[in-house]
Amino acid sequence: MRFLNIMRRLLSLDDADFIVELYREALNREPDYVGFEHHLRLLRAGASKKDIAIGILLGGESVQLWTMNGSPVVTMSCLGHLGRFGNQLFEYSFLKIYAKRHGFRVETPVWIGHYLFGHRDPTISIELPQVFQTNYYDASQDPVVLADPPYRNVDLFGCFQVHTSFHRPYREYYRSLFQPVGEAKAVVERAADQLRMLGRTVVAFHIRRTDYLLFPHVFFVPPNDWYKGWLHQHWHTLDQPVLFIATDEPDTVLPDFAEYNPVTSERLGASLPVAPYYPDFYLLSQSDVMLISNSTFSFSAAMMNERATTFLRPSRYAGQFVPFDPWDSAVGVVS
Repeated sequence: MRFLNIMRRLLSLDDADFIVELYREALNREPDYVGFEHHLRLLRAGASKKDIAIGILLGGESVQLWTMNGSPVVTMSCLGHLGRFGNQLFEYSFLKIYAKRHGFRVETPVWIGHYLFGHRDPTISIELPQVFQTNYYDASQDPVVLADPPYRNVDLFGCFQVHTSFHRPYREYYRSLFQPVGEAKAVVERAADQLRMLGRTVVAFHIRRTDYLLFPHVFFVPPNDWYKGWLHQHWHTLDQPVLFIATDEPDTVLPDFAEYNPVTSERLGASLPVAPYYPDFYLLSQSDVMLISNSTFSFSAAMMNERATTFLRPSRYAGQFVPFDPWDSAVGVVS
């Protein structure tokens, strides 16, 4: 509520007073000449007071002024608008790793990563020329990825679901980007502890239906029998197994696995209204065995998983689940 009240007051001020009060409120100091002139120019060029205020209020001392730092920048205004959570993780990680590889700065819109992971990248302060991903079949061969010298001072637009060998040298950095903080951390870690109390080997399934079933020619949906077949073959070989299922259709999916007494994030009491999908994501990432769906959601959870020794994904052409390496695989449908 305090944040909203501050925003209302700031947005009611004229440009000069807005800048002065914003610095006082967010940084507890008066704006220096460079900072004042920088933000005044942004406003006169059409920048939004709201975006500038959110960037400084959330970014604090990490706010970087273009006029004070001459290093190139890359932005991603599409972040949060090209698909769901899994897509956003691929977009953000590509942006950050691209910038890290080339020594660039990053500016982003406000997105769910602020809440879940405590990200405080400066918000986009200027509209830059857009560079579009053009190779969606193999993002690793996209001109943006291959450009030498790299694109700089541009706004990257695309999903950038590159072959994960691109990210492999930055595996620890990638994982550091998506560690929960605050309320989210407390909720999901408590749920993970409760799940571990139910068995020694956590087998996690991601079974995505809903929107995928609407476009079967685009999204491959493996039948539940594939998951059940794996259980029939392997369940008895595991040490005190417990089955965790993350699904968007629990009423139709869970009854098929009733004999295994499946656990869900809801059953564990993991409620996170701001990001209701995140408990499923985190619990997938904490499992010992993962069977994912044809989805960036569970694929990216596999990339975050440091415990599992078995990773399986559906192969349309093999007619079953096949092993994969989350850090050396194509993200899309496997043949």
